[in-house]
Amino acid sequence: FEPGKVFSIKFLVKDYYENESVLRFWVKGLLPVYAPVSKINVPYTQFKCNEPSRFDTTGFTLEAPNGAFYDTVNFHYRRIPSPIAYYTDYHQVHYPTTPIHKPCKISLLPERLPARLKSKALIVRVNQQGKPSAAGGKWEQGRLTTTIQRFGTYSVLADTISPLIRPLNFIDNKLHWGKQPLKVKISDDLSGIASYEATLNGSWILMEYDAKNNLLIYNPDEWIQEGNNELIIKVTDGVGNTSSRMISFKYKP
Repeated sequence: FEPGKVFSIKFLVKDYYENESVLRFWVKGLLPVYAPVSKINVPYTQFKCNEPSRFDTTGFTLEAPNGAFYDTVNFHYRRIPSPIAYYTDYHQVHYPTTPIHKPCKISLLPERLPARLKSKALIVRVNQQGKPSAAGGKWEQGRLTTTIQRFGTYSVLADTISPLIRPLNFIDNKLHWGKQPLKVKISDDLSGIASYEATLNGSWILMEYDAKNNLLIYNPDEWIQEGNNELIIKVTDGVGNTSSRMISFKYKP
C-alpha cells in the first residue's frame, strides 16, 4: 500500500447455494518500520574438533590444540564459590562425560593465595563428592598452569604436609629374620610422591617402588649385615615437602 493513501477493501464469499457474505474495511498505507535485530546470547562457546580453541575469562583460561576433541564441543563454563580451604573459586570446566582426545592447557589465578604458600600451590580436580586430587601446576606469568585430559571442576590448594613413612614388617630395634623382603609404606595425601632414596648402613640401596600400593620393598642383599643395621629413607612429594626416617633393626640370615 502506498504510504499516505486510503484504500477500500471488500471481501465477498459465496457458498454452493449462492448465499453470500460481504466484509468491507478501509486501510491506510504507512511507511515501513524495521525492528532492530537482537543478537542472540548463546550460553556456550563452540569448539571445533579440527581447529585450535581458546576460552578466556576472569581468572581462568583454557587452550585446546587442533584435534583435542572427537567432535564439535558446545563448551560450557561456570564459576562458583568454593570452601575456604581453596585459594580460588571452583571452575566448572564443561561436563566430565565429554571425552578429551589430546591434552588441553588450563590456567588459574589463585586470588586468595598468600605469597608464603606460592611454592606449595597446585591445581586440583574436585570430584562430585568434593574430594580433591592433584592435577599438577607450574607458575606462568602469575598463574598456575597445567594440562588436563578430563573436563570437570578445578581449583587451587596448597600442600604443606610432608609424606608419611611407616615400616610394615620390621620394627625399630627388633630382629628381622631370613630373606623376607623389608616393606615400608610411603604416602602423600595430595601432590603425590615425587622421589625417594634409601641408604643402608651408609650405602645407597635399591628399593623397588610399588606405586599402586605405596610400598618400598627391599630384598636383602650384600649391603645388609648380620646384627645391627641402620636404614634411612627420604621421601619428597610433588611440591617439595620432604620426610626422612631412620629405622634401626637387627638382622639374622
